[in-house]
Amino acid sequence: MNYNKISKIFKTSVGITIERHFINLKVEKAKELLITGNLSIIDIAWLLEYNSSQSFSTIFEKETGPPLLNTNMHLCLIVYSGIIFW
Repeated sequence: MNYNKISKIFKTSVGITIERHFINLKVEKAKELLITGNLSIIDIAWLLEYNSSQSFSTIFEKETGPPLLNTNMHLCLIVYSGIIFW
């Protein structure tokens, strides 16, 4: 079975493309790492296999809205009622 056929079956059953699914998974993992970890943006980008912290930041901002802030290479977060404010 080739990729196009698998991709079509996946989209029909799940409702989104395989690529969109992996972006969603990476963004959710990034949110988890931002809340629970003490990792820099560079570390998170590397762990999630992005080519650069800039490409990670661009995709994260596109998917979630707020930009990532980086002070001394660590993220500044305020977590309030399960919502992340940047």
